[in-house]
Amino acid sequence: MTAPILIYHGFYDGPDLPTDIPTQERRYYLSRVRLEEHLSFLSANRLQAPSLPEFLANPRPNSVVLTFDDGHISNYDWAFPALETRGFRATLFTVAGWIGQSGRVSASQLREMNQHGFCIASHGLTHTPLTQLSAHALEVELRRSREILEQILGAPVVHLAIPGGFVNRLVLDKAREVGYQHICTSSPGLARPHSILPRLSITAHTSLRDFGRLALQNPVHIRKKQLSYWVRQSCKSIIGVSRYENLQRLLFPVAPMMNK
Repeated sequence: MTAPILIYHGFYDGPDLPTDIPTQERRYYLSRVRLEEHLSFLSANRLQAPSLPEFLANPRPNSVVLTFDDGHISNYDWAFPALETRGFRATLFTVAGWIGQSGRVSASQLREMNQHGFCIASHGLTHTPLTQLSAHALEVELRRSREILEQILGAPVVHLAIPGGFVNRLVLDKAREVGYQHICTSSPGLARPHSILPRLSITAHTSLRDFGRLALQNPVHIRKKQLSYWVRQSCKSIIGVSRYENLQRLLFPVAPMMNK
């Protein structure tokens, strides 16, 4: 049994992106209207949206797993009530060191969402690319994030999403060593209940038509996403991550996505 695990980040209200969203994050923000369109599509097509632990424990057909990375306040303000209204659940991969900062969710908000059946999981301590850390620093980054979230929730935290998709064998081994049982990557694909889980990124450039193709597990579109990811990763390895991101911002400026 497979399911698409979709990656969201933050949302904004109104026609334009707020100016306080960092440049490197802007392509990952969707309008509040687009989020509502996505959730309405799931409802109209009788798709379920379980939390990640629910899917792993009891995978069912017609499931779409919604995940939200970083812990932006819009996940609580807008995504949380919109999901609750439809009986959907989600998983919030939270950067533990950002909790309570300006524009980020607070500890009490995380507890509230968790009490309503939403899974709160780790996205690292500082959102640092994990492959750039020494073995000791990597252990601190992963272990301390888990400890902070467990103190807030009063429950085990066993799910991790790799920040920025920067992963290698050391990262996977260290994550398991400090207690994570399931690790989500940014490598696109359909997920089965295994310890390493692929995900599919939703950005400002994802049309409603393409969202539907992902939600309905269209095999041709999934393969296109995999090919695109391979090309991007190859470019990053050749010219470097910073130069790649600068080139991407130049070629694909963020604008509200209105095409269907």
